[in-house]
Amino acid sequence: MRRAPKLPICEHYEIYNGNPVAVLFRIEGASKTLPCPFCAKSHKHASGPAYDGHRNDHCGSNITYKSVRGYLYEVKLTPDEITASDGTIIKREHGYIIRTINRKP
Repeated sequence: MRRAPKLPICEHYEIYNGNPVAVLFRIEGASKTLPCPFCAKSHKHASGPAYDGHRNDHCGSNITYKSVRGYLYEVKLTPDEITASDGTIIKREHGYIIRTINRKP
């Protein structure tokens, strides 16, 4: 019996329009965010706190194909949902929220 794959864990989320939405942080002055919990890549947005807020997701449905014993399987690299550290399910379709943080020495 196969186990279901573990979903990536999101440490920070906020409620936006009644839905839990992942929060992506970026260091003040940078246009790229820290790695996204959905795709593990940094997303690029206009920099500065004035540009913070809700965005549609940039993570496409990255699909690749894997051949195992002559059979071709579709493998999705970007999950449609992730879990928060408290167990809340966060869906990629709801987008994410950008927050700028200050880097302190």
